[in-house]
Amino acid sequence: MLANSEVEIAPGIHALPGLPAARIQDYVIVADLHLGYEEALSRDGVYLPRVQLRNAIKTLREIANASPGTRKLVIAGDIKHAFNKLLRSEREEVSTFIREALTLYKEVIVIRGNHDNFISTIIKSEGAEFIEDEIEVHGINVIHGHKKPKDTSGVIVLGHEHPSIQVRVGGSRVKFPVFLRVPLDSGGTAVIIPAMGTYQTGNIISSVREAYLSPLIREQGLVDLAVPYIVDESGGIMELARLEILEQILG
Repeated sequence: MLANSEVEIAPGIHALPGLPAARIQDYVIVADLHLGYEEALSRDGVYLPRVQLRNAIKTLREIANASPGTRKLVIAGDIKHAFNKLLRSEREEVSTFIREALTLYKEVIVIRGNHDNFISTIIKSEGAEFIEDEIEVHGINVIHGHKKPKDTSGVIVLGHEHPSIQVRVGGSRVKFPVFLRVPLDSGGTAVIIPAMGTYQTGNIISSVREAYLSPLIREQGLVDLAVPYIVDESGGIMELARLEILEQILG
């Protein structure tokens, strides 16, 4: 059944319906904006409409409206796109996004993702905090996901994976972003949140550990027992069956 209100997908972690964001009490968590993506591709001869920043700000405002009690925003990595340089559009778009975020939230924290090189000074100059590895939010660890957290026995929120699922709709295959709750063999639980970036449509989730990017999931994820939650743009969220069952159904 499609839920049109928040869904608790792990203890203390609520998915916002229809939006790529999770709430932990007064904190909102998003990830993987990949600002500057269009310029990075244009340098390789691929030209896309410059919509990533505009859509990110629109989505952020929708998130703030959907969670009025929240005061703090955590961006769990990959606020920018290029690995080995700081593009002009990244500098401008990250600054613009942080300034907008600080009109909506009292505090903005950016956790370094594997794409977030050369950007810390700009983030700090705009009034946000820049964290190297992980942050604890009301007893829950938040990381980007390209590195393993120090402690894997509790609840961990991460991005990095851009999780999605592909289903048949009217004879065609349609991709939906998902939250993914993954039990860990340490006794902990990982919650992977969808990418916020417009062009980061997602990697198809799998019950095979080796298919994941994060060392936490590759090494400790009980992915056959993972549970996806579809994010529906109409404003809902739907819990699906465990991956071991879902893959048999979807083929």
